[in-house]
Amino acid sequence: MASDRRNPYVTATRPRRWPAFLAGVGATLVVMAPWWLTGGRLQVPTRWDAERLTGRGPFAFLPLDLDHVFPLFATLVLGGVVAGLIVRMLRRRRPVAVWPAAWGVLLAQLATAVQSFIALLGRLGIGGGSEQAVGAMLMDGTQLLYLLGLVLVVVVGVLFAQLGLLFATRRSPAFGALAVMLAAPLVTNWIGGPLVVFVSIDGYPMWLAMVLRWLPAVIVGLALVWCGVRPWGRLVVWAIGLAALWVVPAAIIAVSYTVGIRAIQNDPQEIPRAIAQYFVPALNAGVAPVVIALVIGVVGTALRMLVGRSPVSPPVAPGDAGAGAGEIG
Repeated sequence: MASDRRNPYVTATRPRRWPAFLAGVGATLVVMAPWWLTGGRLQVPTRWDAERLTGRGPFAFLPLDLDHVFPLFATLVLGGVVAGLIVRMLRRRRPVAVWPAAWGVLLAQLATAVQSFIALLGRLGIGGGSEQAVGAMLMDGTQLLYLLGLVLVVVVGVLFAQLGLLFATRRSPAFGALAVMLAAPLVTNWIGGPLVVFVSIDGYPMWLAMVLRWLPAVIVGLALVWCGVRPWGRLVVWAIGLAALWVVPAAIIAVSYTVGIRAIQNDPQEIPRAIAQYFVPALNAGVAPVVIALVIGVVGTALRMLVGRSPVSPPVAPGDAGAGAGEIG
């Protein structure tokens, strides 16, 4: 550490690593908290062995359940995005390295995933790893597909978490805003998924249903204000963010209504048809949140530009003309 002789409070330091690493681990664990508040107990389909799977499930750090696959995916992705935003704020005060945060997110997610899958295998009766139990799992194609599907969701979620962290830590506000906008549609699943444990989907209070519906639109609108429109190329980020807000929730609704139920049944060929059946109505219903986000973005950006304008300069005396010209430049 080399200090600046002109100012003893300024030091030329290398980017700090431990704050970023702790931010990655901490953000990952904090984002998992909504699932833990429900008890964190695994509940898997009981159609394979009703006697073995009844009762209270084991604790798991991650909600491994294909019936509610998007809360799992949202938990992983938002962990990376939140960690990236924390590192971005830390870098305003002092240099902070990004790669330790990425390692923190990755290690925390891998550790929690390993524990969750061990708990799930124990729930299915294959935790002992005996040849008889493993052979039974391989013979049961549905059970094997269930586990492979969960592994695929976790792997994709971990990769998107790293991508979200990378975008959120870029110096340009456009990349940070893009990371927030792409993750915003997942907030509903992140919050609403664990709440299903307490109330059914039809039993949501009206105010809570309204919050879950409009919260992503508000987040995207504020991210648009953060992004700004100058240079004008940032309008591309606006288009991508608004398109994600429109398409992603519709896709989530369609897939949630089909894959989570039908993939465990005996007619997987109906999945594409069922997804298309639910996707179009959900797409039509998603227009209003996009309009709200656009209005927030336009109004907020206009106010930001007005506030950011420099006030009109007072008349300059002839003798001060040179100084005034220098200040304008």
